[in-house]
Amino acid sequence: MSNYLSIQDYKDYLPQEIEDKLLFSDNIGSVNDDWAQEDVNSGESLIESYIGKYYSLPATEVDNPTSYGILRRINTDISVYYSYQRWQLGMPEETMYAYEQAIKQLKDLRDEKSYLPDMPVLENNGVGKSSLFSNAPVFQIGTQNTFY
Repeated sequence: MSNYLSIQDYKDYLPQEIEDKLLFSDNIGSVNDDWAQEDVNSGESLIESYIGKYYSLPATEVDNPTSYGILRRINTDISVYYSYQRWQLGMPEETMYAYEQAIKQLKDLRDEKSYLPDMPVLENNGVGKSSLFSNAPVFQIGTQNTFY
């Protein structure tokens, strides 16, 4: 089960015609929930891979409602993209654009160009721009009065 998007919420997000096109399986004669779960899990894994080292994930609707909403939207956009990608049905421009924007937002979060306002940042994560700024001198003078 995903932390941001349930299978039912994902299916409810898709119009019925699109849900049938993307998730209907002739083998079982109905919507394949396993495919939907796989797409939702893939979206969440992508979120984790981009920002998991920076934020104390997962966000919750109670403790981090703003971040939860942002990550839920990102997960939805990525999940829809993965559903279309499975079938190679001629992805709509809107779906491709939403996916690209979701990835851009994850990169911006990772690169500290934007932030999740109500999420705790992990201390001493060893990555990201924050670790580049320290009290260490930029240049050090060696024993021969040379800079290195």
